[in-house]
Amino acid sequence: MKIDHIKQVFTLDEKTLEVRKLDEKMAISIEDQEQGMKWEYDNTMNFKGAPTSPITVPEDVKKQAKSLKI
Repeated sequence: MKIDHIKQVFTLDEKTLEVRKLDEKMAISIEDQEQGMKWEYDNTMNFKGAPTSPITVPEDVKKQAKSLKI
């Protein structure tokens, strides 16, 4: 897998500096021995508020997690 292009634009709140919006565009190429595939991704995320309780990751998820080398 190869990332051909990625662009991320974060919009911050002026007073709190919290992320309010993320615009993301990405193009990825995947090639194998038989065929290739290109994938273009265009996404906008809007963030409202902040978590009111701690975010916890279950132990079984932690045990199965794998590192990615990019």
